[in-house]
Amino acid sequence: MTWRTDAEKLLSKYGTPRAYSTRDFGREQHPSCVSVVIDGGGPMVEDSAIAKLKQVRAALPAGTVAWLGTARWLGAEKNPGLVELAIGEGSSQLDAVRHAASDAVNYDLDTEDLVKRLARYHERYRIDLLHAETDTIEFDVCGKVDDWARFAADLYEFCPDIVDQGVGSVEELREALIDTGRVYLWWD
Repeated sequence: MTWRTDAEKLLSKYGTPRAYSTRDFGREQHPSCVSVVIDGGGPMVEDSAIAKLKQVRAALPAGTVAWLGTARWLGAEKNPGLVELAIGEGSSQLDAVRHAASDAVNYDLDTEDLVKRLARYHERYRIDLLHAETDTIEFDVCGKVDDWARFAADLYEFCPDIVDQGVGSVEELREALIDTGRVYLWWD
């Protein structure tokens, strides 16, 4: 059996597995992964989808990663309110960002630029990557943060849209981070 067979069997609990995941807001099929479309999509993925992701991760085949992928469908495939649950080969959760081909093109940041920054956050704060799609990354902070203000300022420098189009100030971002421990990044 290959990882793909095991992954499809694991995903079949949630729907009909597809022999690909998607990129570019669902416009491009990525045949190096497998996926299923589940409830819980939208700009921010819902807790119900995160719970399914965590169930899948608990049984992942060796050498694979799982994440929530496309949640905003702009291609021919229309899945309002749904999100992709994907599995692909990888040795680190950050390989999900590579599979999703996430980038911040409007800020001249490519996929590897995002991976480098996320790796730094993981080293400092131990993050759990939940959602990676075209221009969106979502993760939980699982470790200790000594200086939430500094972390919020760093996130703002990395992704200004979370303040400028989101919470309105770095102080509000700091408060949201303390309250939830969840980071939602998007680059318009």
